[in-house]
Amino acid sequence: MFINRKQELNFFESLASEKKAQFIIVYGRRRIGKTELLKHFSQNKKHLFFLSDLSSEQEQLRQFTEKISQIKNESFIINQPFSSWEALFHYIIDHVISETNIIIIDEFPYLCAENKALPSIIQKIWDERAPSVSMLDFNKNRDRIPPLRGVRGGVVLEVLTHNTSLPPA
Repeated sequence: MFINRKQELNFFESLASEKKAQFIIVYGRRRIGKTELLKHFSQNKKHLFFLSDLSSEQEQLRQFTEKISQIKNESFIINQPFSSWEALFHYIIDHVISETNIIIIDEFPYLCAENKALPSIIQKIWDERAPSVSMLDFNKNRDRIPPLRGVRGGVVLEVLTHNTSLPPA
């Protein structure tokens, strides 16, 4: 059952209606409904939803490649999975964002467990390849952020909003 998330859904809807790309991080303690909230928000929209796990980096890349091939309807991609996160995210910017502007990576810390540089890789690609888009700065926009409780993912939040440098690997 999905109840009592109108404020959060309205927040996501307002962001989706803006005509610019935004990098949003949803975080909070476990089992409070973050995944269900994102599924509910994206259910009637074209989107890419990738649920991470603790498998190897190559397996994660293969699984993410499979999700991309479903959006693109290009089966040949499955036969040649992306070999790096850089290649995968460059492909997303070049070929996927034009078809869907909602890309959800659930359980992002699992991806980082296999590649501690991943937040900086995404930040670099975002900064280099998406100069006309903006990243929602949580410190400047706290009044717009729905109250998802907890701090799980706080390190990723800080890194990706330019509030701190990456911790040493």
